[in-house]
Amino acid sequence: MTALPAQVPPAPVATAPSRRVGAAGRLLALAGAGAGLGLLGLAWWLEPSAKGYGTHLQLGLPSCTWPSVFGIACPSCGMTTSFSLAARGRFVDSFTNQPMGFLLAVGTAAATMSALYVATTGARLFELLARLFTARVFWTLGAIALASWIWKIWQMRRGMAAIALASCAALALPGCILAGLTSAIGQKIEKDKMIEVLARYRGLENRTVAVLAHTDMTTGYENPMAVANIVANVASQIQRRVGGARVLDPRDTLSWSHQHPGWPAMPPGEVAKELDVERVVMIDIYEYRLNPPGNAWLWEGVAAANVTVIETDGIDPDAPAEEFNVAVGFPEDEGISRDMATANDIELGLQKLFVDKVAWLFYDHIEPKYPKEGR
Repeated sequence: MTALPAQVPPAPVATAPSRRVGAAGRLLALAGAGAGLGLLGLAWWLEPSAKGYGTHLQLGLPSCTWPSVFGIACPSCGMTTSFSLAARGRFVDSFTNQPMGFLLAVGTAAATMSALYVATTGARLFELLARLFTARVFWTLGAIALASWIWKIWQMRRGMAAIALASCAALALPGCILAGLTSAIGQKIEKDKMIEVLARYRGLENRTVAVLAHTDMTTGYENPMAVANIVANVASQIQRRVGGARVLDPRDTLSWSHQHPGWPAMPPGEVAKELDVERVVMIDIYEYRLNPPGNAWLWEGVAAANVTVIETDGIDPDAPAEEFNVAVGFPEDEGISRDMATANDIELGLQKLFVDKVAWLFYDHIEPKYPKEGR
């Protein structure tokens, strides 16, 4: 009997590896898409700050201390605002406000759509995307982030440059007006005439001085940079214009006030002792707004404060040596609406007038003979 040949088992058929993401991967992608949609929805819900920064305060986060401590915008300044602008479809405004914030918003939207695609189709899209993120790409993003930071610093400081130019122009006015008066041009020149006004308090001369300011929590929340800008510019004018005054660096006073949030309730003499100065100029801002109450469409800026001077060598260091009230309004013309000027324009003009009025208390200066209504 002939033996049958042994049966050879069939060779296994090679199967191509799955090109789809498993159930766990799809769920993870779906969670990522949900997180991205939530972030974009939150950005859309936020009201972009008209200043170009500070939108994050609506989330209950603290205000940034970089401007007060270092005098410049922080690397992420304006990113939340740009993110919110992009989420609302205002792409040009988003990019010009903070380019890196715009790119982050676009990247978040792209990542969200990619995650939805992976969750619904199972495509291995993220493996392809991962290969695109080379070291060169990361270096490029870093360079863009640095350039965006420099751009934001310039944005926030160009207003100060405009103020400096305005101040220089103001200094040229008296000569022009004098020429106009001697040529008897008439009523228009008289109306615009500038006069010299003497200082109302000269006790800062040849003294060490600190400038402090504070306002209520609501005003500080809505205008996070107002106090810092006012302190820095008043201190700068006193340093430059009051003979012999040695003004404490405003970054130091702002840092101290942040570390001692209850300082307005401290005895004034103790504040001066803490800062190690002979004079303290305290600016108690009781009103600061850009719009009339209940009307966010029109611009009607108002800044008002009680200005107190403390003398450590006075009879009572805890009692005010001098007290003044300062109030200004900007713009001077009525009916200026949002389509005619930006919030940044209004705030810069308001702060310029207010800073001048406060600083003028302490040195002889030139100002209009007939201040326009609202100043």
